[in-house]
Parts: sequence; C-alpha cells; structure tokens
Amino acid sequence: RIGALVADVNRSIQSYIYLISWKNPLLTGTSFVIFLFTTLRFDTEYFGSLPIFWLICCMVYLAWTRKDAKNRFREREKVARLQNYNKYVATKGDASPLHRPLGQLEVSVR
Repeated sequence: RIGALVADVNRSIQSYIYLISWKNPLLTGTSFVIFLFTTLRFDTEYFGSLPIFWLICCMVYLAWTRKDAKNRFREREKVARLQNYNKYVATKGDASPLHRPLGQLEVSVR
C-alpha cells in the first residue's frame, strides 16, 4: 500500500511537471489563465481552504486513475491464470479443472 501511495505521489508530480512544462501550450495557457484569474479574484480570507480543496481534487483524480489500475490488474491476473491453466493442460494432457489436493483427517476421541 505504501508503494501505491508513493507511485501516486510520483504520478501527481509528473502530471504537475507536464502541466507547467509548456509541452502542451493550450493546457498550460489555460491553467495559467485560471491561476491568474483566481489569484486576482479570490478572497484572501479563504486562503486556508485552498489546501483542503487541492487535497480533495487530488484524491478524486487518484481515485479515478486507481479504478483504471484495478481493471488492468484484473486483466493481468486473468491472463496469468489462463497461461497457468494452458501449461497444466499441456503437461497433463487432460482438460480437467485445477483443484487443490484433498487430505483425509482422522480424529479419535478417548
């Protein structure tokens, strides 16, 4: 989980660097105009609410990207299981489903 958090922070930093790098002039220009407008028009009494607002925005963005990551993880897991099943069928020669071996437990009461 900590690794996912670090990856999310790195992704956020990379997104911010892309935003301010002028690689996409329309995006950077639009964000600059929005920043300029909010700087000139925003009431400074509410300055303390900005970190919470940005935190909420980041959390929504990361939740949106994580939903896509879960789908990618499920697909990768599905492909891996299918490959294991195909390897099992190739070595055993039958298409019986994989199962865990069962054991027998004997209990005696004295």
